[in-house]
Amino acid sequence: IVQTAADLTAAPYAALGVLGEDGLHRAFVYTGIDARTAALIGHLPAGHGVLGHITRVGRAVRVNDLTQHPASVGFPSHHPPMKTFLGVPVGIGDRMVGNLYLADKPGGFTAEDEDVVVALAAAAAVAVEHADRSPGHPRCVADRDVEVAVEVQVRQDDRPRVREAAQ
Repeated sequence: IVQTAADLTAAPYAALGVLGEDGLHRAFVYTGIDARTAALIGHLPAGHGVLGHITRVGRAVRVNDLTQHPASVGFPSHHPPMKTFLGVPVGIGDRMVGNLYLADKPGGFTAEDEDVVVALAAAAAVAVEHADRSPGHPRCVADRDVEVAVEVQVRQDDRPRVREAAQ
């Protein structure tokens, strides 16, 4: 889902933050940042700043300059610069299970990009829900003619692209 969102919107960076009971990230699946850069950054985003803003407002947020958003708290050392941003909540009914984030699309994100990512967020919600029923085990989710394989391996996975969020 993360890579598909990046591909369909031409965003060089994309992520799915899976929320814990406290509303902060308990897992973070991303693309666009290599393993070396991720290691230099160290901790994963907890879900504060603009990322947490998506959770608080419960709707898509599209901005042309992340640094100018009122909720912006900046980036950690070694984080690549990112300017344009699209964040979409991932939920089932009234329960938010995560957020999809995309960043740095040249020229900014469009309303069409937002529509595409909102549709992907629905698939992501089902995938997270299924993965949560059996944490640590990959689940395959079929949604009509779209099949999405998602691994959410909380506290067990050491692959560089799926890591446990800092507690």
